[in-house]
Amino acid sequence: MFIREVRSKNKVLPTSSKITRIQYDNNSLHVEMARPDYLGLLNIEYQYRMEGASDEWSAWTKNNHYDLSFLPAGRYTLFVRSRDIFGRMQESEPFTFSIVPPYWQTAWFSAMEILFFSLLVFGSARLNRKQIHSRRVTVITNVLTIVTIVLIIELLQNAAASYFGDMDSPVLAFAIDVVVALFVFPVELLLKRIVKGKRNVVVAKPAK
Repeated sequence: MFIREVRSKNKVLPTSSKITRIQYDNNSLHVEMARPDYLGLLNIEYQYRMEGASDEWSAWTKNNHYDLSFLPAGRYTLFVRSRDIFGRMQESEPFTFSIVPPYWQTAWFSAMEILFFSLLVFGSARLNRKQIHSRRVTVITNVLTIVTIVLIIELLQNAAASYFGDMDSPVLAFAIDVVVALFVFPVELLLKRIVKGKRNVVVAKPAK
């Protein structure tokens, strides 16, 4: 029993390496299995389980191929096994692969977004402190602050998802949301304090 071939967009992937890296654009796989049955009398059936997506085995089928479509970014290990008419089971060597996330889902890209909008927030804050104060500047500053906070939340959630993997447990997901919210609150206060910093007040000297 062995995995005969793994293809992605008509490209055969190596199954002998420890971890096969697959680009996000090629995240649909076609897997073919094989177990010798030269006389065709064993009535062989197959099933698979993919760690990282589901812990359950698929239903038994006589088809010796599977299509795994639109896999999200992450690391997976594919286990395949077979059984014959006598109930004898065989399992192939596992196939471990990872779907590389697109650049817009990476931590460095989120960090660059946060840095960019943070610079805009600090620039608006400087205008605010220099008494170039108008309703338009205030609105722009508030919008930039909100966008920066949203990006920070997204960065923290992506980091938590990459660390904890697929968060199927609602309790774990809720706990992570609480931690993110507690972390974002002081950041929000800090940004608002920076934006609403004390303006330079010019005090007119009394005339002599």
